Amino acid sequence: NARVLWTPMEHLTMWAAVSRAVRTPDRVDEDIRVDLFAIPTPEPVYAQVLGNRALRAERVMTYAGGARFMVGRSVYTDVDVFHNSYGDLIAVGNPTVTPGTPPLPANSLLVSFPYQNGIHGSTDGFEIAPDFRVTRWWQVKAAVSYLRFNLTNKPELKNTQTVTTLHGSSPNNQGSIQSMIDLPKRFEFDQTIRYVSALPAQEVKAYVTGDARLGWTPVEGLEFSVTGQNLFQPQHAEFGIDPAPNVEIRRSVYAKVVWKR
Repeated sequence: NARVLWTPMEHLTMWAAVSRAVRTPDRVDEDIRVDLFAIPTPEPVYAQVLGNRALRAERVMTYAGGARFMVGRSVYTDVDVFHNSYGDLIAVGNPTVTPGTPPLPANSLLVSFPYQNGIHGSTDGFEIAPDFRVTRWWQVKAAVSYLRFNLTNKPELKNTQTVTTLHGSSPNNQGSIQSMIDLPKRFEFDQTIRYVSALPAQEVKAYVTGDARLGWTPVEGLEFSVTGQNLFQPQHAEFGIDPAPNVEIRRSVYAKVVWKR
């Protein structure tokens, strides 16, 4: 990777980076075998997903840049943009049909889906994150981000399952706002609201939830706090699992004591 940081003036910092990374196929990619289903009539048809020991490493080139600057006397804003270029992403490949062999029945068919390097393309996005010091005792932070997918199958790959899953497994939009208040008598009160857009491939709906924390530092090095998380609903899903149903994150409240010497 290569990075550069430039501060042309006191309240403006600019940066840029170029990075390259690879992911070597692991033992699951190379040796996995998953039996999927069977169609009993008129002739039994079995299916399986197979690893592939001829897989090449997945690779990505990342180009990113941004700036941090002051707006007015008390607001700092970070603006970041990125472009990722992917090659040889591993996908569930084209099916091949062969006669079943023992222990499968003699008149059966076996449909195999081997892994292959079948997807390329790019992702683009940005994040805007202002930081507002409202008063000496009140600070507000916010963040808004956007992610766009442009991944496609290579011409030789006809199975669209993997690329559809990739497109629908990361949120396109996220946002948050955080308020941090310093109260008298060394108390603190922090609140956060978060929004995450839907994940269609995971059957997860968009959600909005919030956290709150009340802390007290009676003496230096000793802190008591009570925190509530995911307070807006009894529970919500954040990611899908197979087989269903999805595991949902519940509303929770906990207390904590920290002592530093």
